[in-house]
Amino acid sequence: MSHELELVDGRALVLTREPAWHRLGRVTGADFGEAEISQYAPEILSPVKKVKPFIFVDDNNGWSRTAVELPRTSCVVRTLDSKIVGEGVGDDSYGLVQPQDAFEFGQELGEWGDYPLVSAGLIREGRQFFFTYSTGDAGFDGLEVQTHQTVVSSHDGSIPMMGLRSATIVVCANTLAMALNRGVDRITFRHTSLVEDRMADFIEARKGIEAHQGQVRDQIVALATLKVRAFEPLLDGILPSFDTSQGSKRVIANRAAAREAVRTLYKAPVVQDLGGTGLGFVQAVNTYENWIAPMRGRKGVAKDTLRAERQFDAMVKGFQPLTDKAVEVVLASA
Repeated sequence: MSHELELVDGRALVLTREPAWHRLGRVTGADFGEAEISQYAPEILSPVKKVKPFIFVDDNNGWSRTAVELPRTSCVVRTLDSKIVGEGVGDDSYGLVQPQDAFEFGQELGEWGDYPLVSAGLIREGRQFFFTYSTGDAGFDGLEVQTHQTVVSSHDGSIPMMGLRSATIVVCANTLAMALNRGVDRITFRHTSLVEDRMADFIEARKGIEAHQGQVRDQIVALATLKVRAFEPLLDGILPSFDTSQGSKRVIANRAAAREAVRTLYKAPVVQDLGGTGLGFVQAVNTYENWIAPMRGRKGVAKDTLRAERQFDAMVKGFQPLTDKAVEVVLASA
């Protein structure tokens, strides 16, 4: 499956507070914590251990075989069901990351700010695990952006144990990619039993959440309160018009159509009460970029499918060039 959720006996090992986009796993509702994980998907919090692998070599001219322990590598095994969830890790250099430690750290963070657990799961055959917590809304005058803190790690060394903030609720491999690409203020946690080190990491995580929410709020406020006095210069900043010396008739016509589409959207219901503001301009440009801008066709693939792929790629890669340029141009006009 594209979202790479681990399956055990037909169960997708992901729990969510509300239904996820893929409609897999189990929805827990508001009551969501260690008890629900232990009941419905105990594999998520199962301890792991290092196990030395062996290889068999022929000896005595092939008449017998001897088991030889590999000297420098180990496997990581989930104790609940003896499943191998990491292979070829350094015997001395690789430190185990216990899911319970990651979960408890997230719980401590949640208790500090009353941040509920909203998702937990295993992906890529149990090699990676995640816990996502809601950290509230950042916004201004009714305009809100939900923020989340995700604690994620792996048993095979593919990703370290880290905390990151983003607008994404992790529920699968694709949404983890979104969070990793668009997340901010990553914190890599030290795995130690020393209380002072855990608290230092905890305080840094808390500071990062507050800073991220402040940045989101500041940008929303700046865009929403900035009055657009001259629309055309902003439009020129993202979609400058072409003349006959700069392109063919088709290129010129396409650019003119794009400019007119943004003009229309700026006055359309999609902008709602944001008309005449910098945020309204950004909303118009974003709507054009996602829903109207021409796409390169692909044989045998419907346009709606191509558009959905483009939108999903934009979320995963965290890059929407026209929208990003619109934000830059608007803020520069202040």
